[in-house]
Amino acid sequence: MGSMIQRRSDDAFDSKWTPEPFSGCHLWTMAVNNKGYGVTSAGARGKIMLAHRFSWERSEGAIPAGMCVLHHCDTPLCVNRRHLFLGTKQDNTNDMKAKGRADGGEPRVLTMALVLEMRSVHAAEKLTYAAVGARFGVKRQTARSAIVGQSWARV
Repeated sequence: MGSMIQRRSDDAFDSKWTPEPFSGCHLWTMAVNNKGYGVTSAGARGKIMLAHRFSWERSEGAIPAGMCVLHHCDTPLCVNRRHLFLGTKQDNTNDMKAKGRADGGEPRVLTMALVLEMRSVHAAEKLTYAAVGARFGVKRQTARSAIVGQSWARV
């Protein structure tokens, strides 16, 4: 009986992400927190947890105390287990610095071509701003501003 409940839980989780064909990311399509990470309720009591941590736990088991679940892909919405790895808080800081986010900034600078492509993808695929941002390596707010013309109004 327990395996049937687990399968139902896995099916429910798997219905809440969509594959991103270029990166291999599995992009969370449900609720996100203020930092752009997917959130989900888990367990019988509906405990709220980060979706990528839930993905790790359902595949690998409990996360050891004090450990973080990091992204090789650097995409907060990604819940693809193959893109996740465990690390300490220091590993997380080092990873952030190595990827150019030490100041909380974004690694990618938008160009007119990228903005036009973001708008096209948003319109054609009906993706959320967070999903577009994840695909193009920018924050949700940056994607939203570019798509609605708050920034890049001249394009």
